[in-house]
Amino acid sequence: NPANPTPGKEVVAMGDALPPDRLPHALDQSSLLSALIESADGVNPTGITIRDMRQPDQPQIYVNRGFEQLTGYAAQEASGRNCRFLQGAEQEQDALPIVRKTLANGEACTVILRYYRKDGVPFWNELTLYPLVNKQSDLTHYVGVQHDISDFGYRCRRLVQAEKQATQEAMRQAQSVGLLNEMSRQLNSAISEQEVYQIAAWYTPQIIQADQVSIAL
Repeated sequence: NPANPTPGKEVVAMGDALPPDRLPHALDQSSLLSALIESADGVNPTGITIRDMRQPDQPQIYVNRGFEQLTGYAAQEASGRNCRFLQGAEQEQDALPIVRKTLANGEACTVILRYYRKDGVPFWNELTLYPLVNKQSDLTHYVGVQHDISDFGYRCRRLVQAEKQATQEAMRQAQSVGLLNEMSRQLNSAISEQEVYQIAAWYTPQIIQADQVSIAL
């Protein structure tokens, strides 16, 4: 899982294509699908898609039931289309250049993208892409493994927010301690009761983060 799922930005991992001994050298569609699904079982996927890199616009030629449940799109609606339609109007997400570079170089990567379900509800999708080659080592297909990490991303953002608030509170307390020490020093050197009230009236609002403090004389 990603460490910090800020919308559409973080690249979790990126590397070279899978080694040849791990790539299914399939001669036909059915053997390719069988090899893919069997290998994907080990990573506990939510959604599985296959893109044909030999066709114009690299359409999806297969989606599993997990993909249908994840996106709300039936297989008939998603097949034959490039998966970019799931990005809705957000076609310039920061992680997309990584995806394009990965596809162009025949590499593997994992990114986080904002996708949209059929009903328009957005979700954070952890997308992992794996290249598939034929016996001639030509790139022919890409498999995509997809997980909805929206809840994980929400928890991470809340944690970051809590840490920021804790840091701000610690800084405020440190500032208050400094102000208290300075007020104490000046009070010890005050030579009149009037001066004591003036010093207290000056420092107290800053220490307690108030707009003003009334001190009766």
